[in-house]
Amino acid sequence: MVIKGTPRMRVLLIGAYGAGNLGDEAILQGMLQILEGRGIAKDEIAVYSWSPEETRSLFDVPSIQRDDSKELPEDYDMLFVGGGGIFYAANVPLYFRRIFQYLMLRKPVEVYGVGTDELYGTAPFLREVLNKVDALSVRTAWDKVHLEEIGITREIGVVDCPSLLIQTPPWEAVMDVLGKHFDASRPLIGICIKPWRIGENFTHRFLSYIRNRVLPEYDLVPLIMCRHLFSPDEMDEVSLRALFKELDLLSGLEDWFSLRFTPSFMKGVVQSMDRVITNRKHPMMFAAQKGRPVMVVEDTPTFILSKYARCYGVNHAWIW
Repeated sequence: MVIKGTPRMRVLLIGAYGAGNLGDEAILQGMLQILEGRGIAKDEIAVYSWSPEETRSLFDVPSIQRDDSKELPEDYDMLFVGGGGIFYAANVPLYFRRIFQYLMLRKPVEVYGVGTDELYGTAPFLREVLNKVDALSVRTAWDKVHLEEIGITREIGVVDCPSLLIQTPPWEAVMDVLGKHFDASRPLIGICIKPWRIGENFTHRFLSYIRNRVLPEYDLVPLIMCRHLFSPDEMDEVSLRALFKELDLLSGLEDWFSLRFTPSFMKGVVQSMDRVITNRKHPMMFAAQKGRPVMVVEDTPTFILSKYARCYGVNHAWIW
């Protein structure tokens, strides 16, 4: 089941929006396409964002300031929980509270295209609300099985991650930008490494692989997916600068590191690579969508990247 809208249905859209992660912003862009495709007028959608002005500027959609210390505004006709890996142990209490609030108001709630991870003691809370929402879908078969294992008995749909629905600029436009910073006459390999467990310290094996197997054949392109407002552990730029400095490749790339791409353009950059190395989901998903070979750098104790990699047909994983 999905909730059909009308042009005058006022929708509150919540997720991990406005925090500086281009993967999440690509999800938001895809969610807006989905809602408009259901007949909901864009000016009736309010995005709950950490950066409302940026969200309004990027997507020309009404946006309100996210504040996790307060309840959601209640003057909307329905709540749409849109996409992303938001159901994991640390996040469940917040989303439980949000969903439960709108269920108690007896207003429709749809959870669309979400991802999950290990839930530990929060599983009963998530089970309680997800069995009561009006519609529920996830973005991989693994997510569906995981939610069924914690006791979700209602129908769970499996849909494309909303980020996979957005269009990219023409290939020529993307390559024109890349060609100003990299040697586009050589094969390009994009790398996106968030510093959560890696930090700024790279193992000898990993550096040896890059120096001896990658650099002789490819021009290496840093893919900066996330400049997170709150979590240094999510900021790709930190680890990518450290890696390129270690490889003596940082000189001359300051202009590249200073660029601020839209979600669509960054998706186009990823899909223009000949290969991708990453420990983030969205570069893996974007590359896999285009049939580009991906090496997943698995650095999570729950092996969530490897689980997702199998769902997207990616088999090459590097255990950090």
